[in-house]
Amino acid sequence: MIQKIRQYRPKPLKKRMFELLAILTVSILSVSIYTAWDYRKLQISVIEENNRLYATQLAKSTRQTYEIYKNICYSVAFNQSLQEFITETDSVRKYELYQEQQIYLSSMANLDSYIVDIAILGDTGNSISLTGAVQSYQVLAKQLPSRRFSFCSMGLLRVNGIDCHILAMPVHVLSSDSSYLGVLFLAIDISRYFENGIPQDTRYRPSILLASASGHELIYGSESLYQEIRKAGINADSFSLEEGNKTYAVNCYSLPSIDFSLYTLVDKSQYFTEIIQLVGRHFLWVGLTLLLVAVLLLSFLRPLISSLNR
Repeated sequence: MIQKIRQYRPKPLKKRMFELLAILTVSILSVSIYTAWDYRKLQISVIEENNRLYATQLAKSTRQTYEIYKNICYSVAFNQSLQEFITETDSVRKYELYQEQQIYLSSMANLDSYIVDIAILGDTGNSISLTGAVQSYQVLAKQLPSRRFSFCSMGLLRVNGIDCHILAMPVHVLSSDSSYLGVLFLAIDISRYFENGIPQDTRYRPSILLASASGHELIYGSESLYQEIRKAGINADSFSLEEGNKTYAVNCYSLPSIDFSLYTLVDKSQYFTEIIQLVGRHFLWVGLTLLLVAVLLLSFLRPLISSLNR
């Protein structure tokens, strides 16, 4: 039996060109996918690092601001003229000192644009407030643990129509016995402070939380986000937090002067969306480029293939 030897028939040139074009397309797409994935990781790393730098700067600025508030409280609390006003019993002299203190407290409040009010509640009954809201502070004065306390936070209080963060400091006589004279309150417009602290050109606007280190008091920010942080119970400077269908990159910083913590949270979907848009535009240009190359190759090779097939 004679077996016929099948002769190898080369594939048509047109089919080979299509295979070559397909291989070229797959190769370019593979390289593009790898590049896009690597670019995505790089962009996420850069964005998160920029967010950390912003959060660090905000925390540093907030620490310095509260140190300024602490120094203002010290200056006012140990002012000799103020202490004289608190202890004065003569009505005429007390009125003169009251007018002097109004001017003095106004000048101290002008040191920072976020100070809404400075109030002093004297143990003798002599009290003063820039906004005239002395009675608003009496509830807070009753909540003080003792007469011997240091500079501290007293939570939120509505002063002059503004929800303010209230800071407190005792007023003592500058003498060996250090007699207690009363308490000083400083009201801060905390909402305006943080709203102005975020630059308008910030690409990824963070959510900011200011809360006590003990976790019992939220001064500024979203209550739902704060509760999620408390539930997570993560004790770290940086971590991820899921809330609903969102994932946040969280940075935490301490404010030791008032024993508080500052949190900045950035919704990761903000920059994932931008990265997806960038990658989408990249693949669009790759696709258009491949289509153009294919059209040019076919238009160039079609006459050559036709002539060779003849």
